Amino acid sequence: MKNIVFIAGKLLIVIMLIISVSSCKTNEELAYKRNFIKTNELYKNAVNTNIRFNEVLIRNVKISYSNDNNKIKFSGVIKIQKDSSILLAITAPLGIEIARAKITRDSLFVIDRKNKKYLSDKIEVLEMFFKYPVSFDELQNILINNNFNNFAETLYIDSINKRLYSNTKNCFELSKTEYVRNQYFKIDTISKSININKNFLVSEYYISGPNCNIRFEYNKFFEIGKKYFPENILIRIRTNTSYSKIKIEYSKPVFRERKKLNFIIPNAYEKISSFI
Repeated sequence: MKNIVFIAGKLLIVIMLIISVSSCKTNEELAYKRNFIKTNELYKNAVNTNIRFNEVLIRNVKISYSNDNNKIKFSGVIKIQKDSSILLAITAPLGIEIARAKITRDSLFVIDRKNKKYLSDKIEVLEMFFKYPVSFDELQNILINNNFNNFAETLYIDSINKRLYSNTKNCFELSKTEYVRNQYFKIDTISKSININKNFLVSEYYISGPNCNIRFEYNKFFEIGKKYFPENILIRIRTNTSYSKIKIEYSKPVFRERKKLNFIIPNAYEKISSFI
């Protein structure tokens, strides 16, 4: 139970991530004969694939986690309120909720219902787990595959310079470098890249830093209207000392107007500093 709750909190943060390079192919209709595409054309088509929503609810989410020593599977429900909060409820095989986690723009909360304990901390605590400073916006984009948003500014600058993007391994690849301050107040250099497939969907998102490499792979999608929502996400996390893998399988999402998310910590629960 202790491991499941810890992984739930860690997941909720990581749940963040995926993509599948195997789905990448050349866009013969929109690319040039030499497989080049103008920056503004790439930007326009990629932006149009973004999921627009107020709130999304995903039931019957199946999550499997494995590392060098353990392998755990569980089910749950994910609710995302745009730019506000992400909630994950984890259930036991009989459908009884055993843990609940919530991420806001600046905080992380995890409830352990079995042991009647809870954790409340700043969102920066996630960096301790993933060796990478995860923001709320980036996590939200990863969960619904709006990863292109993380590169919109890069494309805007390239459009001013009238850059042409070429077809690389049957995908259009975008990359950038960020300089971020870590939990020890030092500056880390982070490299990021995405692959965009023939439907202008991000099929892979890759993050490389001094302490970790994280790869998000997306290889199946639900077609909802003219939009595509990820059907599954494969996340591979390699740090200097370990390797872990997370697979998230979604059921078809439900989009709705924003409603209040129920996240109440009972007064009798004990506050703790860590589930580790």
